[in-house]
Amino acid sequence: MTRFITSVAALTEDASRDDLEVTLASVMFELAGPVELRLWRTVEQPEGSGDLRLRLRAHLKAGLPVALDANATDFEDLPRLSEHPDFCACLGGKHHLKLPPSAEGICTELFAVLTDRAAVGILEMRSLKPLGAYQLRLVQGLLKIYRN
Repeated sequence: MTRFITSVAALTEDASRDDLEVTLASVMFELAGPVELRLWRTVEQPEGSGDLRLRLRAHLKAGLPVALDANATDFEDLPRLSEHPDFCACLGGKHHLKLPPSAEGICTELFAVLTDRAAVGILEMRSLKPLGAYQLRLVQGLLKIYRN
């Protein structure tokens, strides 16, 4: 429990949204235990154009350091949200989406990342088995902290 409280404290002390996203991904990776985690942010240029793209904010994999996208990728080179129907379904419904296991048996679960105004991203977690009730509550609770 102490580790959880320390992790949440670290999550909430960051002032910028960018730092908060990276901390959020790191805490969830540490506490929920997936084999891989990606945090995607939706971006749109120009604003209101409807051309939504995905920017990878954090990528964590067992045994590897955190990989970050420092916004260096040109907008035109980012993948289109529309090319990822599972992501669209998750964001559109603003909810958790459990995908069928891959041929290798990897379970992928998607979570809409919300602010008080809109769905702004996707949390993609890959695990050897579906997340348990405790892990789901943990992830959903941390996403509520992010939302605030």
